[in-house]
Amino acid sequence: TLLCSCFLSPIIEEYVFRYYLCNLFLSRYSCIHWIRGRVDRRKAVLFSACLFSLQHIVLLFNGESIPNVLTNMVLSFVAGIAFACAMLNGTILSSVLLHVINNTVSIFLRGKNLPEWLCVSIEVYLLVYYISLIAEWSVKQKKNSFVCCKQINASYLFRPESRRGERTQS
Repeated sequence: TLLCSCFLSPIIEEYVFRYYLCNLFLSRYSCIHWIRGRVDRRKAVLFSACLFSLQHIVLLFNGESIPNVLTNMVLSFVAGIAFACAMLNGTILSSVLLHVINNTVSIFLRGKNLPEWLCVSIEVYLLVYYISLIAEWSVKQKKNSFVCCKQINASYLFRPESRRGERTQS
């Protein structure tokens, strides 16, 4: 289960929640981007983080107590924001790497039989640190903001071929 928790699960979750759902939200929202004038990547980050957090409710079925599940859901929400920011400012591999590190540290801390409040405090600190590193990196890269740094306009994908700059046969 260590292999699944530390490596397999982060890879699958990042591809589902960040790569697929976050990008799906961006592409759907960008089709109506004229409402706001641009794609709002913050909403995509929050959307994927909420879904990522909600999927951790399944821990109730594994015998976890309700307070532990709620704590895990809050941590998962913050982690989802950090992982989405990492993906939107880098690649999916950067979010997978952060997720692997996060899960490994979490399992290591809980294996040491430390008090739950201490484990949660360390995890929150690490997640805030991840977000600050991403923010610092994006500022150094002269991005617009740490969440909305790449202006993706997925409506480009829905244009007819002739409007994409490709030549059509006459």
